[in-house]
Amino acid sequence: MTTASDVISAALGLTLTRSADIPLEPDELQQAIFQLNTMLASWNLELGYSDVSSPSDTVTTPPYSINAIVQNLGVQLAPAFGGIVDADLRENARQAKKDLLKIVVKIGPAKMPSTLPRGSGNTQSWQGNRTFYDPPEPIAAPTDGLLLLADNATETAITTLLTPVLVSGMWAVQSTHQMDGTAAGRLTYTPAVPAIVNVTVKATIRMASSGNKVVTAFLAKNGVVVAANGSGTASDSASVEITIPWEIELSKDDYLEVWVSNASDTVNLLVSDAELRIN
Repeated sequence: MTTASDVISAALGLTLTRSADIPLEPDELQQAIFQLNTMLASWNLELGYSDVSSPSDTVTTPPYSINAIVQNLGVQLAPAFGGIVDADLRENARQAKKDLLKIVVKIGPAKMPSTLPRGSGNTQSWQGNRTFYDPPEPIAAPTDGLLLLADNATETAITTLLTPVLVSGMWAVQSTHQMDGTAAGRLTYTPAVPAIVNVTVKATIRMASSGNKVVTAFLAKNGVVVAANGSGTASDSASVEITIPWEIELSKDDYLEVWVSNASDTVNLLVSDAELRIN
């Protein structure tokens, strides 16, 4: 029986974060648990996983999935815990997840529809005036967009521990193509043809009052967090910059935003500068 503590300890061990005999602080454990739950939710795989809330909770996934979870959680936790993500760890994490997908994602045999024409040029009336060749699928047009938040002084209100919220502030719409941008920090995809796009989120975060806190930045799609690729420790005098590179599929009217959370308490955050870029 594998517990959340087992997974977190193994993940941090891969990043050479600390000695095994130095226990994590309670707030560090909660941050690690939050990252574990968020990561597996973003994978959206049928692994039978139930969110954990304490280190002793059982990780309810099959044994063959643990290696991929540990490897990838190590990559996720390293920035917040001062760990090292070397090239070997990043490649092992990528390969472990790829191997897991081969097991979990089942692709059945292709079936030909009964209406499929039996040859090209069959345009006689008894063939239903249908030809073998269908028109080509439409290709998505190039898409890009850039929103910037600079020298922002509006605090982002935090009312609940570990709960992501939309960044507050007045964004500048720098450029859009096949996208709509708003001053509230939202980029909306407008073409009718879906596309896979590269997204970059950058956020410089500090605390609205004194004290060191663990903070996290997120990419959200249609109001739901889809990526949390980094976190760090910030104070009222020392900011932390978090970058999230991501790839995501967008359909018409899907929108993206930058969210943040406080993993230590409910002190407000100040995102002084941020970037949401799509290309």
